[in-house]
Amino acid sequence: MPIGRCRPSAFGIQTRFEGFARYRPLCTRSWKPGNRFSNRSPYSCHVTSSTPDAASRSAGEGTCFARADLRSLPFRDATFDLVASFQVIEHLDDPSDYLAAIARLLKPEGLAILTTPNLHTSDRVNPYHVHEYLADELAALLGGYFGDVEMRGVGMTDAVCTYLAARSQRIRRILRLDPLQLRGRLPLALSQTLFSWCAVLVRLGSRSAPDSPEADWRQFPIGRASDDCLDLLALCRRPR
Repeated sequence: MPIGRCRPSAFGIQTRFEGFARYRPLCTRSWKPGNRFSNRSPYSCHVTSSTPDAASRSAGEGTCFARADLRSLPFRDATFDLVASFQVIEHLDDPSDYLAAIARLLKPEGLAILTTPNLHTSDRVNPYHVHEYLADELAALLGGYFGDVEMRGVGMTDAVCTYLAARSQRIRRILRLDPLQLRGRLPLALSQTLFSWCAVLVRLGSRSAPDSPEADWRQFPIGRASDDCLDLLALCRRPR
């Protein structure tokens, strides 16, 4: 996605479960704690709670990884042509710092891409998801930080739809072991641990299913943000 004659700079935000905390710097290209990245050199940077593997570390010259506080990131304002943050906002009680940081780091002509589960099609059982969104609700929230918000939907083929329906059935079978919904009264940390164990069981069952589809990008077409889309995808421009 070249902009002008320069290779665009890109910024990615990823979190494993719950929002952002203070992290020590992980690894960057020619960056030391206390330094700030220039906004003139093309590069991509990923802020992540996970340790990147060898393949990610060698993704190419100009790629770096950092662990940092979202409220004091080591980047100048209006640094990035592209900001991508997938499946993060649903983990945040208050996404205001997160969205303000994205808007601040994005160039005036840049693009921010955010995805999150669609509340209409979600299983609604993940205790790590503190808030899942409807399309209109998410668009209204993002409109406070961007002058132009385009809502799209991540769809799914019939094969993926069948696979996810079978997965949901496995989840419901496990939930029947808790008819009184006592999991909602447990301490959050214990509820999250139990969910993680159950998720492993569901994944193992899904992998052994004979009808598991081969997943690639063609299985998830991008279209309008309908009630039956799998995820919501927001294209955000003109940061405020």
